[in-house]
Amino acid sequence: SVRFFAIGNTTALGMARDEADIDVFLITHEGTLWLTRCLLVGWAWLFGRRPHTQEDERDAWCFSFLIDDMDLNLERFALAESDPYLAHWVVRLLPIVDDGIGQELWLRNRWAWKGRTSTCPWMSWQRKKRCSWRIPAWAKRFDVWFGEWQCHRGSRALREAAAMEGTNVVMNAHVCKTHLDDRRADYRATYDALRRS
Repeated sequence: SVRFFAIGNTTALGMARDEADIDVFLITHEGTLWLTRCLLVGWAWLFGRRPHTQEDERDAWCFSFLIDDMDLNLERFALAESDPYLAHWVVRLLPIVDDGIGQELWLRNRWAWKGRTSTCPWMSWQRKKRCSWRIPAWAKRFDVWFGEWQCHRGSRALREAAAMEGTNVVMNAHVCKTHLDDRRADYRATYDALRRS
């Protein structure tokens, strides 16, 4: 069900702190997002690769941003006015698995490359072959149940943030974005101050 699997933030840049976790961005087939997340989180938990506390993140896998292939434009998650952090994050995504949808992802997110004339998207070394079989309808019905279960099982803070319909926490049939500690506004202020100085 995974069409695109990328690593983001400092790990993608080769600048991660030794104690840092690994931030993952995924694109799944429509109707499989929550089932996919549940399976991946389950495997990571089984092998001891899930963060338990803020101090225990080393090499943990953070599945906090998944979308399905219905809408690949990530600008819809940007802060109002400007969001230099999100643009930088998109540009620096490092694909590990790509069935060819990466090309469409970069086309839909051309906004992130504005003003970055010397930067181009990173492409995966090897493309994953597209599956010839279709995701069965019963799996999509399970996906709805897994989505409700994971949203219900998540923290109260996550549920309250999702209800506010902002851009830091979005949980619906097509998106799982759970960035509770969203510091993009602070980063934007610092960035703007540096540009002015």
